[in-house]
Formats: sequence, structure tokens, C-alpha cells
Amino acid sequence: MIQRYIPPPVPDDQNIAALPIFDPALDLKTKDSLTPIALGRALHDDDRLRMRRFELRLEEGRQPDFNKLHPEHRRVLRQNFCTPPITNDALAQWDAIYPFIAELNAASETRPYFRLQEDYSSQPDYGRPLVLLTSQIKVAKVLSVHAVLALNENQPELAVADIKTMLKISRAVGREPSFVAGLISVGLCSITDIVIKSWAHCPRME
Repeated sequence: MIQRYIPPPVPDDQNIAALPIFDPALDLKTKDSLTPIALGRALHDDDRLRMRRFELRLEEGRQPDFNKLHPEHRRVLRQNFCTPPITNDALAQWDAIYPFIAELNAASETRPYFRLQEDYSSQPDYGRPLVLLTSQIKVAKVLSVHAVLALNENQPELAVADIKTMLKISRAVGREPSFVAGLISVGLCSITDIVIKSWAHCPRME
């Protein structure tokens, strides 16, 4: 029954999710499910890094506080990557921490689809791991900060690229045949919406 709802396969040259960073691999902890290990590393989910979560707080109707992000960038670069910040520019620092953003946006420019390599053969369906889907929330958060930093540096073209990528991911996740996927898609849309509404509150945008 569920087969009729499964999105059709997408050729790799048209699929953003065909990038190696999204490749699922066997979870060495559970040994019975696939997980995006490369994406987790790119997002610095590895506990060995001991990276404290930090995000740029975006609130509708309020200007983001960019000053709070600079010290945190410098701390992360020094502590986790053993390298000093190459610049005091927050956007460049964010790119240094998450270099996959450029590759992801470049693929989004030329590939119209985002189709994850979900395993629909798991039985029962409600027991299927959702980590491939839930990881996209973290991707969207990284892109959202990048977009606002780009706006602050008066580079709207970069912000638009981030937003387009987030929207493609959101639409694709929403097509997955599960209720949870729909909820994740709504969350991704909310993250994108906050970025768009913060546009007018970036200090260098006119």
C-alpha cells in the first residue's frame, strides 16, 4: 500500500541528496540502521569535538545580535580545529566551520530535486529510522545562520541561495510518506520564514 506514496527515484545528476555528504552508512552503534555519518561529521555531531551548540537567535521584529556570534566563532575554530580565525568576518568564519555550504548551494543551483536514500523496506513502517529526515533540520539551521550573516554583509545573493536550498529540502521532505516527515517539513518552512522576515532587520541592508 505504501509503495504508491514513495517518491520515484531521481538520477544522481538531478539530485542534491546524491552528494556524498548525504550517503547513508551502517550505524556502528546499532548495526541495524542506516545513518548519514558524513553529514553528522560535517555538522560536527561527533561527541569527540565537544562543540557546544551555538546559533544566531532570530526573532521576528528584532535585529539579530551579530556581536555575540564573533567570540563563539573564534572559540570553536581554536578549540575544535586548532586554528585561529582567518578573519574577524563572521560570514567567513561560518564558512570555515561549515565548508559544505558552498557545495550544497552549488548543487542546488543545477539539480532540481532532493531525494534522500531512504530504506522503505523496513518492517513495520513505523519502525523505520528517521535520522536521514531529522538531520535536515540541522542543515537548515546552519543555512539559516549563513543566510542572515550574508545579509548582514550585504550579500543578498548568498542568502537567496541558502533560502532556495532550504525550500528544496523542505518540499522534498514533505513528500516522504510519513506523518513525521510532514512535521519536519513544516519546521523547515518555519526556519526559512524566520530568515526571510529577518531580512529587513539586518543592519547593512537598505
